[in-house]
Amino acid sequence: MAKPVQIVIVVLCLGAAGYLLVNFMSKPSATANEGTPEFLHFKCGNPECGLGYSWERGSDTGDRYIDTCPDCGTVEAYRAAKCQECGHYQAMAGHGSYEKVCPECGADIPPIREQR
Repeated sequence: MAKPVQIVIVVLCLGAAGYLLVNFMSKPSATANEGTPEFLHFKCGNPECGLGYSWERGSDTGDRYIDTCPDCGTVEAYRAAKCQECGHYQAMAGHGSYEKVCPECGADIPPIREQR
């Protein structure tokens, strides 16, 4: 193969690599946050407290972790499901399972991704 043809092929490959790098590596993926809920709900594991609280993705928690109870300060808060009707927080069991019906008011509890 002639030297000028090889140079053209190398230049085209470098140009294509640069184009792909600029256009696909610098933009966040449209599905980067797919499946990540906007709100995370927690229930304090301290039996004397039991506070249920929510954290919105991107909000500042100050100097505490999101699984630290804002009321009593215990670090034993567990992920929870929140009833949209009465606001009851129910701690999740293993692998994120929870009762699909609120034990307080009997309303259906939506999937975690749909909770606010």
